[in-house]
Amino acid sequence: GLFDVLGRPATTGRAFSGAEEGPGGENLAVLSHAYWRRAFGSEDAVGSILRIDGTPHRVIGVMPAEFAYPRAADLWMTAPFDAETLSARNDYFLRTVARLGEGVSVERAREEMGGIAASTRERFPETYAGIGIAVEPMGEWLRAGTGSLWWILMAGVVLVLLIGCVNLANLLLSRGTNRRSEYAVRRALGAGEGRLVRQALTESLVLALGGGALGVLVGWLLLEALLRWMPGGVPRAASVGIDPGILAFTLGMSLLAGLLFGALPALKARRDAIGSRLRRRGGSERASPALIAAEIAMAVILLSAAGLTVRSFTALSSREPGIETRHLAAARISIPNDRPSGERHAFYRRLEARLARLPGVRSVGLVSSLPVVDFTPGAWVNEPGVTHEGGDRPSAKYQVVSPGYFETAGVELLRGRLLTRDDGV
Repeated sequence: GLFDVLGRPATTGRAFSGAEEGPGGENLAVLSHAYWRRAFGSEDAVGSILRIDGTPHRVIGVMPAEFAYPRAADLWMTAPFDAETLSARNDYFLRTVARLGEGVSVERAREEMGGIAASTRERFPETYAGIGIAVEPMGEWLRAGTGSLWWILMAGVVLVLLIGCVNLANLLLSRGTNRRSEYAVRRALGAGEGRLVRQALTESLVLALGGGALGVLVGWLLLEALLRWMPGGVPRAASVGIDPGILAFTLGMSLLAGLLFGALPALKARRDAIGSRLRRRGGSERASPALIAAEIAMAVILLSAAGLTVRSFTALSSREPGIETRHLAAARISIPNDRPSGERHAFYRRLEARLARLPGVRSVGLVSSLPVVDFTPGAWVNEPGVTHEGGDRPSAKYQVVSPGYFETAGVELLRGRLLTRDDGV
C-alpha cells in the first residue's frame, strides 16, 4: 500500500493492492510518467510485459508526472518476498513509510516505536543489539542536505521582488510628485478625487501587471537553465515548473503592488491645497532630494543583498563532491541478475580492459553507484570489542568499486593503501 499511504493514485491503470504484495503473487510493475513516455511513446502500456532482471512483469499502471519517490525511479514492482525473507531478522534494507493518524504527533510516534525497538532488542539480543528505530517526517528526510539551498533561493526571490516593488514605488511616487500641479488643475476644473485616484490606480495596475507578465515569461525561459545548473540530489527538482499556483501568486503580488503604490501619489495629492499648487505651477516639480536619496539607498541595499544571495547559491551548488569531476565521463551499464555471477564479473573485467585501451583514456574505474546522484546503500558496522546500547549502532554507506576507481575519480589516499585486484573475493 505504498501509493495509498502517499496518497497518489495512478493516472493510468491502477497501483498495487495489498493482496498483490505478498509472497507468491503475480509479478507486477507500475511505471513512472517519464519512463512511460520514454519507453512506450505515450502509448497505452497497461497490460504490457516487461522483463526486469530476466523476470517478466505485467504493467498495471502509470504514475503522475510529478510523482518522484524515491528520487528518479523509473518503475515500481511488487517485492518478491518469500517466507524465509519475511521471517529473517538480519535484513535491514527496507524503509517503512507510514501516515500518522489524526492527533498523533511525531514525538508520540517516536516514543511508541522506541518502546517497540527496546522490546525487540530484549527478545532477540543477538540480532538487534544496538539497533533502534528512527522516526522522522518524510519531508525533512527528502529535503536532507538541500534545505539551505532552497532557503537561499527563496531569499533571492524575495529580494528580487522587493527590488521590483521599491523601483515601482519610487517611479510612481516620482511621477506623482511631478504631476501634483496637473492634479491641482484637474481638481480646479471640477475633477473629483475619486476620478483622480481611479486614473492613478489604472496607470499603476497596467504597469504592475505588465511587469508581472514579463517576469513570468522570463522565469519560464530561465527555468530550464536553472534546473540544469541545480546540483544532483535535489528532491523533486524535475517537477519544478510554472503551475497555476505560481501564476495566481504572481497575479496577486502584481495587483497588490499596483494598488498600494498607485494609490499613494493620488492620495498625497488630495492633501495639497489647490491654490498653493497653482501658484507654484511655474516652479520646478522635480522629486525631492530626500526621495532620490531614499531610492538610491534602498536599491543599493537590496541589490547588494541579492548579489550575496547569488554568490551563496553559486558556492553551495558548486561544492566539491569529493571527486575530481573535470575531464570525467560516466556511463551506466547493467547486466540482468539472472546471469551467473562469474559471467557478470568476467564481462566487467573485459569491459574495463577494453575501455582502458581506448585512445585518450587515462584511467578507468567501475563503481556500483555514481557518487552524489545515485542512491548509496548502507550497512551496519560491527566494531570489534565495542558494544553499543540502545539504537546507536553505527552504520556506513558503501560502494563496490574496481581498483581503478580511486585514480579515475581523483580520490586522495590519506592513510594505508588502496584496493588491489588481489583483495577481491
